[in-house]
Amino acid sequence: MMIQNSKRLSYRLMGEEDAHALWSIDQDPEVMHFLNGGTPKEYGKYS
Repeated sequence: MMIQNSKRLSYRLMGEEDAHALWSIDQDPEVMHFLNGGTPKEYGKYS
């Protein structure tokens, strides 16, 4: 899927360099409540 960038946002596919940031988000129960019921994941369980 191709999404055009806007003046304020740019889009790209996620890569390995994003793993730590995704893991950090997964550790916040208030965020994960809306995604999987609030259960954090272990680092490295995304592949």
